[in-house]
Amino acid sequence: GRLLMTTGEFSFVLRQGKVFALSRPISTAKAIPSMLRALVSEKASKKAELSMSQHPEFAASQRAKVHISREGDRLSRQEEIVMGRWANAIPVVRNFNRAAVTFLNKLRFDSWLAMRKTLSKNGKPTLKEDTAIGTFVNEATGRGDLGRIGNQGAVAAGRLFFAPRYVISRVQLAIGHSLWGGTKRSRAVIAMEYGRYLTGLAIYYNMLMFGFRQITDDVELDFDPRSSDFGKIRFGKTRIDPLAGLAQLITLVGRGVAGEVKQLSGNVYSIRGEVPYGKPTWWDLGFKFAAYKGHPIPVTTMNLIGGKDLIGKEATLLNQAGNLAAPITIVDIYKAFDEQDLPLATALSMLAYLGEGLQTFDPKTKKRRTKRTRTRRKGRN
Repeated sequence: GRLLMTTGEFSFVLRQGKVFALSRPISTAKAIPSMLRALVSEKASKKAELSMSQHPEFAASQRAKVHISREGDRLSRQEEIVMGRWANAIPVVRNFNRAAVTFLNKLRFDSWLAMRKTLSKNGKPTLKEDTAIGTFVNEATGRGDLGRIGNQGAVAAGRLFFAPRYVISRVQLAIGHSLWGGTKRSRAVIAMEYGRYLTGLAIYYNMLMFGFRQITDDVELDFDPRSSDFGKIRFGKTRIDPLAGLAQLITLVGRGVAGEVKQLSGNVYSIRGEVPYGKPTWWDLGFKFAAYKGHPIPVTTMNLIGGKDLIGKEATLLNQAGNLAAPITIVDIYKAFDEQDLPLATALSMLAYLGEGLQTFDPKTKKRRTKRTRTRRKGRN
């Protein structure tokens, strides 16, 4: 299911690659030609791998535990977005797998080299410093460390959750995990990288807002951490999320700290203490957050048993089977074209194809639910 849901697009560019796309756009741009060549040619993929492995500092990067994937790796070392025993056997899936692995390998190695070069200005880096930088590079590109026990069970965790390493990497990135180790010198370099990323993110948001306002007047930006729209740019019923997995985490924490939820309507209610009847508590929201990160197969099974999906829509064999087989990004793009005008839908689709989170609420679902509610009320009266 996961292979089919993530193939046919380059979402890894602005999801796993988002931090360095903003902090080191030139390094990211240099990885894209290698990615495209690997997409159409296995020979090009092997050439890129050979070129990297022959670099004088490659051995040092491996001692620093910079994650590099290779064809034929055991499941626990594969990239989560293409992890599976059939990843290199199914046509088209195999091509996009090669493209993803080549892009992420080059991005990680080149970014580690660039950060190490900055550190080297004040003397040769130690293994401890190299490893601290390697930790940041891995976490920034979605390769979180699950700990010794967790890493051993990574494959099993991947059968319960969609991408556990990616989710953990967002937590580790948000709390500055890579700053906990290393030395004063390595922490300074990593802190500088955070600064570059946040500066790049601010510029990126301004560019997006300026560009979208040339297309439509119906554009809003929400930075209230109590709202599910935190960090998202809104166009009516359509949202795009430039935070690459960080928005949902910040919202969960923000709601927990504030003890409140801000609804899309603007209403605010408490999730601690005197919780309004029928409203979720923070623990309910935490469970839902975890459920959204679930692997499609167990989540689909739970939906069918309960009769509804996580947003309350009726779950049937037909729509759940479609959810398992349909590529996520293509479905999101289709919904955007169905809801928005052509110029805006085209711009949103280009960003979504490269990994920006895209979501369009289905107004038909709400109308059907309202109609059913009215029918029940009439029956009671």
